[in-house]
Amino acid sequence: MKKKITIFFAIVIILLGLFGLTGCNLLENNDNKEENKVEVQEENSLDGLAVYQEEEDANYKLCEDMEGITFKCPSNYTSVGKSSSQPIYMDPDVPGASVNVVSENMPSMLSFEGYIEASKASVKNQSQMTILGDITTEYINLNGVKAAKLIYQAKQSNMELDITQIVLEKEGKVYVFSLGGLTKDREVLAPKFDKIIKSIK
Repeated sequence: MKKKITIFFAIVIILLGLFGLTGCNLLENNDNKEENKVEVQEENSLDGLAVYQEEEDANYKLCEDMEGITFKCPSNYTSVGKSSSQPIYMDPDVPGASVNVVSENMPSMLSFEGYIEASKASVKNQSQMTILGDITTEYINLNGVKAAKLIYQAKQSNMELDITQIVLEKEGKVYVFSLGGLTKDREVLAPKFDKIIKSIK
């Protein structure tokens, strides 16, 4: 019973972090509207970004084809609460570990980088969990698309989680992939999450 409660709260925490990135009050950056639009042309370059490319693995399956975005996960991952707009998959071998995806329309007044900065501020200011330390940001070349990789730790009650979020824009929509689990399971989850991230396209 205790393990099930831990799993439930871990999923809730990860979802809260995920929702902090989407639907946040991005309109506060409206004053920088023109500046942000100029940034789009200059900052969408893939030059110099770390390259993430899909690695074929027979133990991974197509988990979701969501409005043109696909990703793979380990073949034993199970779908919980799957819907066309918000798929959630859990790792049956690691309690509390999950992969979640949400999407929203890209606000027209923001560049991709502006969206990321506004989203990070929203995550830091939410009250449902405590963000431990900084949110690190790395822009990457994810199968030929510029994406942001955000990494942070969060705490609620006595549980500490590691959360990695991959954010990318495609055809006017922003997709946020949240991969998370208990901090104690970091070494077990890292290779799995790395392959999932590399499969996003």
